[in-house]
Amino acid sequence: MIFLIILAPVVGALACPALARLSGKGFGWLIAAIPASSFVCLLYTLLHLDAENPALLTTLNWLPELGLTLSFRLDGLSVAFGILITGIGALICLYTEAYFRGDARCGRFMAFLLLFMGAMLGVVFSDNILLLFVFWELTSVASYLLIGFEHQKDSSRNAGLQALLTTGAGGLALLAGFILLGNAAGSFELSAIITTAGLAESPHYVAIVLLIVAGAATKSAQFPFHFWLPNAMAAPTPASAYLHSSTMVKAGIYLLARLSPPLGETELWFWLLVSLGTTTMLVGGWLAIQQTELKPMLAYSTLCALGTLVLCLGLGTPLAIKAFKVFLFVHAFYKAALFMVAGTVIHHLHETQVERLRGLASALPFTALAALCASLSMAGLPPMLGFVGKESVYEAMLHAPVAVQFLVVAAVLGNVSNVYVAVVLGLIPFWRRDKSAPAPSGHTIPLGLWLGPMVLGFLGLLAGLFPEALGHHILAPGGTKVLGEELNFKLALWHGINVALLLSVATLLLGLALVVGRGLWHRLTGPLRHLHAIGPEALYHHSVHAMLWLSRSQTRFIQHGYLRYYLLLVVVCLIAAVAGALQLEIRQDAFDAVPVRAYELLTVALIALAALALTRVQSRFAALACLGVVGYGMALLYIYYGAPDLAKTQIIVESLTVVFFALLAAAMPDFKALTSKAVRRRDALIAALAGLLIGVLVYSTLASDQTQPVSTFYRQNSLELAHGRNVVNVILVDFRALDTLGEITVLAVAAFGARALLRQRTKRKGSP
Repeated sequence: MIFLIILAPVVGALACPALARLSGKGFGWLIAAIPASSFVCLLYTLLHLDAENPALLTTLNWLPELGLTLSFRLDGLSVAFGILITGIGALICLYTEAYFRGDARCGRFMAFLLLFMGAMLGVVFSDNILLLFVFWELTSVASYLLIGFEHQKDSSRNAGLQALLTTGAGGLALLAGFILLGNAAGSFELSAIITTAGLAESPHYVAIVLLIVAGAATKSAQFPFHFWLPNAMAAPTPASAYLHSSTMVKAGIYLLARLSPPLGETELWFWLLVSLGTTTMLVGGWLAIQQTELKPMLAYSTLCALGTLVLCLGLGTPLAIKAFKVFLFVHAFYKAALFMVAGTVIHHLHETQVERLRGLASALPFTALAALCASLSMAGLPPMLGFVGKESVYEAMLHAPVAVQFLVVAAVLGNVSNVYVAVVLGLIPFWRRDKSAPAPSGHTIPLGLWLGPMVLGFLGLLAGLFPEALGHHILAPGGTKVLGEELNFKLALWHGINVALLLSVATLLLGLALVVGRGLWHRLTGPLRHLHAIGPEALYHHSVHAMLWLSRSQTRFIQHGYLRYYLLLVVVCLIAAVAGALQLEIRQDAFDAVPVRAYELLTVALIALAALALTRVQSRFAALACLGVVGYGMALLYIYYGAPDLAKTQIIVESLTVVFFALLAAAMPDFKALTSKAVRRRDALIAALAGLLIGVLVYSTLASDQTQPVSTFYRQNSLELAHGRNVVNVILVDFRALDTLGEITVLAVAAFGARALLRQRTKRKGSP
């Protein structure tokens, strides 16, 4: 079942372009059936997980010799994320079809979306961390395609590249952390790593934590890697709604939650995650209330939510993990709904400035109702699930092991920004009348544009009214996996009058006061908006420019176009690298075992004299004759040592070379001394050293203690391992398969290039 759930979106992605042309308006419903069916299967699985059956494992050996397996795991945590990915994904598919209706690019965009969905499902279901890394990088590639979908725009291409470079750099750190983690735990399977005790005592523990947290921080846009996420708003709204609510930005959150049991409970893990989460929450909240456009405001508020999730994971207490799981679903519900609402408004009115939008409820009644529910949940008002989530976060901060006052104030400030965004973006544009606002166009809003946000808005309401059912059936299994022990997940809408409730009231009042005085606030804080010029994003741009400058400088220095200097550099590097690593032990018996005959010495002397004469003669044809003597002399040596096939090849190549050079000799210039004597002496010295190095390498081969030649291995194993009786063919096809594949690839590329040149020549001849 797990394989089908992961492969279904990939297969759907391959079929999307054809289905978009054939299905018409039913295309969205047809594609949405793929994640919807997976959602039903995952929900059924989650409801049947219990203490006796806490997880489902599926394993397929991939490369058992290297310890690589295709292993997938369904437990409370992974299935909870899978439910969000597939459930919201189905609604996004319906929204996408309506958003791109009449656009020929709909099939291509939907294919990218499904590819991203499959990659995210692979991330949360993988039990092998190397397999998880493969899917992790696939999410970066798919997000690049989605963010840069409007590829004709510079802003889209730059935003896609920025996201790819930032998350890709974090991915490299993550891979190093995974390798160290697998070696420290003795296994690359998550199910084994989670149960491994004593990882904190590993000498590589600090490096493991820093590398893995760096990878997760880039993917989940934690400070100072937060800048790529708002810029990703260059993507079409369906991609923004999906990436920001339940997929890419939650991948790093999932990884930290998954690895909390084996890597947590240390001072390093605690302070690192608490610092990251708190800083990101405050920075995201501050930047969110500075925005005046729909999608950027939502994007920066996403940073605030992601910081809250990481902060809860860092605290690691039962109350904090409980708040983490509740807020995970709260944020997914209201953020996806509000993004789709914003996209509908932009699609309908072509207006992005929040202050210019008023009185839209009459023209967009269902969208307005969905925005109302999502905004109330984001603001944390009862009876929405957002109220339960906000109360849970406040309870976790009030019972934090350290810095209680600071964390409480930080959480209040973060939620004040949520109240501000919820009112300004989700309520005022629909319910406040203003004659100067742009008039709605009067077009009928397709069902797909308002169905998704409506469903998510009412889910937030339903879950708020019945939080106990959500906590017991959906949140408790995943929370247990994060904490590593049984977790009491009793949720209620009302806990009486307590400190958390008073903090909620204070949050609401502060948020409303900020909404009322937003004009004054923007004027006072206007000069601070230019701080981004010296922030992390500026550092990113400077780093990219510096890297491009360095690459251009290296290209000018190394790729200068002079072949002789290329060869000189290669030979010098070879001498330095090999001579520095070569350790030679003189053995007299190495030469005693290989007797040297007189005719062999004469042949070698002839080759040496021809090579020396080649450097002294002034005639082109004399030089060709010397070159031929060298080549045919090498063929004789091959014959002496029992290699007739190699000798035939050498004779053929040498003959062709001499013939070609002879044909070109008439067109070649006369020999001239184009270099100084000092340069020629340098070249002679380097050539002599290179020849000496080759001789030493040959001698070291003779002097080695290898008693069994490699040919014995080939003869013994060709039939048994490769099922071939022709040893030479087996070596080429099986034992040297990659080398042969490379040669075939080179020949194929050369053939394509030759064909292209010939076609260009034919076109030029046929042109008038």
